[in-house]
Amino acid sequence: MPKEPGPLDALLDSHSSRPAGRPTAPQRPTSRRPTSNRPADRRGRAWILAVVSFLVIAALSAVVALTQFDRGVRVTPTAAPTASPTPAVVAPTPSPSPTEPQKPSKAKLAINKRLTAAGPKPSLPWPTSGQAKVEIAGVGVIGHSGSTRSVPIASITKVMTAYTILRDHPLSSGQSGPKITVTAAEAAAYPDQKANGESVVVVAAGEKITERQALTGLLVASGGNMANILARWDAGSVPAFVAKMNRNARRLGMTSTHYADASGLSSGSVSTAADLLKLAPAAMAKPTLAELVGTQSTAIPLNPVINNPNTLLGVHGVIGIKTGTTTTAGGCLLFAARREVDGHTSTIYGAVLGISGDRSAIHSNARDAGDALVVGAGDSLHRIALLRAGQTVATLVDQKGVPVKLTVAKTVSVTGWSGQKFRFSLPTSLRTGRAPTKLTVHTPTRTFTVKLVKQ
Repeated sequence: MPKEPGPLDALLDSHSSRPAGRPTAPQRPTSRRPTSNRPADRRGRAWILAVVSFLVIAALSAVVALTQFDRGVRVTPTAAPTASPTPAVVAPTPSPSPTEPQKPSKAKLAINKRLTAAGPKPSLPWPTSGQAKVEIAGVGVIGHSGSTRSVPIASITKVMTAYTILRDHPLSSGQSGPKITVTAAEAAAYPDQKANGESVVVVAAGEKITERQALTGLLVASGGNMANILARWDAGSVPAFVAKMNRNARRLGMTSTHYADASGLSSGSVSTAADLLKLAPAAMAKPTLAELVGTQSTAIPLNPVINNPNTLLGVHGVIGIKTGTTTTAGGCLLFAARREVDGHTSTIYGAVLGISGDRSAIHSNARDAGDALVVGAGDSLHRIALLRAGQTVATLVDQKGVPVKLTVAKTVSVTGWSGQKFRFSLPTSLRTGRAPTKLTVHTPTRTFTVKLVKQ
């Protein structure tokens, strides 16, 4: 008895009668024929089962793959991997090499153009009367006080007298110079001059004295009569010689000075403290003059002992120069003193004029005023380091494009005081890329150069 087909048989029959995935066209009903080939049916079913199993496995694999993708698991492809491109690296902008040539430049200062010495400016013990001024040779004026008008200078006039004689008749150290004959008129004037209280030395008619002896009587003994003897000998007459003195004053820039005589007895011989500080270093540059104004006591013919009225000599380094005292002029002193600072010697020049007091005290008052200024000025001095060895002073880029630093081989120091001003400068004519060899240092009174070297 034929077996009735079940649901699975119907499904297998449908798959076996049409390709998968294509719809089946409606067919007309036919009468069922009895199946005569059973093995063929079993093979068809087995093929269908294999296809279904493949589809189920493929579907499950797809589900698993999607699940892993969602969890962040990347499935490695079975194909041969290709090399992934290397990410691009942005190179940094190259910085110039230290040795890379640069554009040549002009030399410029690496220090401040101006320098002020540290510390407060010095305050000196200035006199309460008259006028005064003090300077350090080669450094500058340290200060001044009182009036700047021209005043009588008494025997300080004799410094210009001696200076003028030595300009016309130079004497080296130790030389005596030519002989001078004292006239009868000059010898005859001596008693009256002494009676009038003038400072004089003993002379005799026809006496022959050397130039050095005459200058000794002039500068050490402050002999007014010897001033007139020297003036006559040099120029033929005192007025002609005084004209020379005034010409020398103008040559030295002493614009507020006028000489009326060779001795300073006349109140018409006037000057200022500032003008006398122009004369002082010029006079001390004459070796014979500097030697004589520093002599405390000596002798000349007819004068076995002569003493210098400048009792400040040898005190606090004082080496000269001249005192002067009259009732009209008051107490006057032109001085020079030496002071050593850290192994360096400086010369202090100063003048005090018109110091007041009675006749017996004005000389000592001028001396004391000068002494106080010598001490005060000397105590104000110290060494000032302007440039230090190894310090970069100037810079430039040379013609090869190489940076250059310049310095000084040794520390540059000067003697000065607090508050003093200095200035530096390089040559202005240097071409681009050329290194200067010198630096100019400007002080208040002078200019000098120092050598520059490469660091």
